[in-house]
Amino acid sequence: MNGRTHEMTAAASAVALMHGADTKTLVVGSMVALMAGTLPDIDLLDNRKGKGLRMVSEVVKQSVIPIGMSIYYGSDIYQICAWITLCIILVLQPHRGFSHSLWCMAMMCGAFVWLTDQTYATWFLIGYGSHLALDLLNTKNVSLFYPAGTCMKLVKAGGLADDIIGVISAAVFTILVLLRFADIDLIKEVVTALNGI
Repeated sequence: MNGRTHEMTAAASAVALMHGADTKTLVVGSMVALMAGTLPDIDLLDNRKGKGLRMVSEVVKQSVIPIGMSIYYGSDIYQICAWITLCIILVLQPHRGFSHSLWCMAMMCGAFVWLTDQTYATWFLIGYGSHLALDLLNTKNVSLFYPAGTCMKLVKAGGLADDIIGVISAAVFTILVLLRFADIDLIKEVVTALNGI
């Protein structure tokens, strides 16, 4: 799947599943989910010119939100260095390898919570998990239970289905957020209606 699809699916999934959060948590949590939704692809490098620069940009991209939050929560410099070190290790891995595993998801969530606060752990896990779930639909293997690889071979990355999933996710995210700011919790309303049946 392309990055935009991962970002929007992560944010939409998090807002849908964490619909009861207050506004501040909703906004920050959505950013955390969006970041975590792209984190597994930190290992997405190729052999074109500028590989070293791309590695640096990936580490920076995946560190902005965690480091910004860590400053708010008063983390120590060694915690920030630990996060950056983990990102550097992951950026050097083969694509769809360890970073696409449940083990890496648990490790990076633990590092994120240690760096920031446990308030956003679920948001992080939803974002990261949505990435793994989407990539399982792909035609290329994902090392969900590293080192073993598996896939469903249903969707080609960059194809029409990828774009459709991204557009639907963006629409769901936008609708849920707009309704939420209008004090309408659509998910709660649907769940209540289903319980009444």
